[in-house]
Amino acid sequence: MKMPVRHGSATICTVDSIDELKAKLATGWVDETDRVFDGTAWPTIAEFLHADDLRRARSSARVLNFIFALMLLAIVGGVCWGIRALKSADFSAPKRAPRVVQNDSDAYYAARNYIRNHLKAPSTAKFPAPGAGDCGARNTGTDRWHCWGWVDAQNSFGAMLRQQWQADVEYKGGGTWSAMNIRVE
Repeated sequence: MKMPVRHGSATICTVDSIDELKAKLATGWVDETDRVFDGTAWPTIAEFLHADDLRRARSSARVLNFIFALMLLAIVGGVCWGIRALKSADFSAPKRAPRVVQNDSDAYYAARNYIRNHLKAPSTAKFPAPGAGDCGARNTGTDRWHCWGWVDAQNSFGAMLRQQWQADVEYKGGGTWSAMNIRVE
């Protein structure tokens, strides 16, 4: 937009932009008391530039206010989301399903505990690991196993003896077992 510049009643030049007006002011081509037509009135160049600076400042302030409002909205939203998440969170210990027997070694270890209780000196008992040598467990039906093996334990005189054993165990659920037909030879 072409803006005419007057000195008194005579038009001395036209400018295409505010930057061009500032350049002419800096070189002395125009004076701050000269008037420029802004589209509606004839303010002095000083008034016109001051009004332009205020417009730019307000525009910058609007942008900063908008950015601040977005940041504030994000913070408030994040806090609300966090509070909502904390209210719905379950901080109790995780609930585990009862362990299901999945292999023969669980049955073997259960049988070992029953055999240990049939010994004279249970604290001295030494059992082999399941599957090592002549020991193990065989599934005989749903939740039932026949288990066998050997144990080294002290007798009533304190001598270590190796004894063969057998037992049938049944898984009752919830981590509990029962034993039947326990034999220690």
